[in-house]
Amino acid sequence: MFNFVVDNIEFVVKRSYPPNSSYSISKKNTYRLVYILEGSAAFCFENEKMISKKGDVLLLAPANDHEVKVIGDENYAFISMSFFAEISHFFSVYQA
Repeated sequence: MFNFVVDNIEFVVKRSYPPNSSYSISKKNTYRLVYILEGSAAFCFENEKMISKKGDVLLLAPANDHEVKVIGDENYAFISMSFFAEISHFFSVYQA
């Protein structure tokens, strides 16, 4: 679980990409919070690949180059917020 305080919002944007397209994001010094509105896509980070789909929420760390490839026959649409933040990590253990 993450707990964070947003210091400054750089931008909020809605984007849509057609099927079978791709785009790249170069290193940034901000976090990105992304909500997937429709479609699915593969996020490729260095040696890792993650599939995102409608309804997913992604928190992307700063300085994280990645490429995104739209999968399937639908447009890939999302809302993205770029922001500066202080993030604290809190881990809780629950026992029944």
